[in-house]
Amino acid sequence: MIRTTLSHYRIEAELGRGGMGIVYKATDTKLDRTVAIKVLPSAALAEEDDRTRFYREANAAAQLHHPNIASVFEIYFVQKLNRTEIVILLSLNVYT
Repeated sequence: MIRTTLSHYRIEAELGRGGMGIVYKATDTKLDRTVAIKVLPSAALAEEDDRTRFYREANAAAQLHHPNIASVFEIYFVQKLNRTEIVILLSLNVYT
């Protein structure tokens, strides 16, 4: 996924991976800022309860503004190869 583009975000490097997905460093080409993009596999939110909890937690996280907490900019779904990947865009201030 390195050197590819999701919407207007250019993927620059992989920062890490774990049980909930992969985090990439990316550049927002519209606003010229560095962001982190977390890509979750579709299986992570397969059940309705999981999706409800995910949106509730994402909404709560988006309300937080602290230098040691990544800000949630956006959440969207990408249809790719017959599966949906969930993409979460975060500020990169805690990763740099």
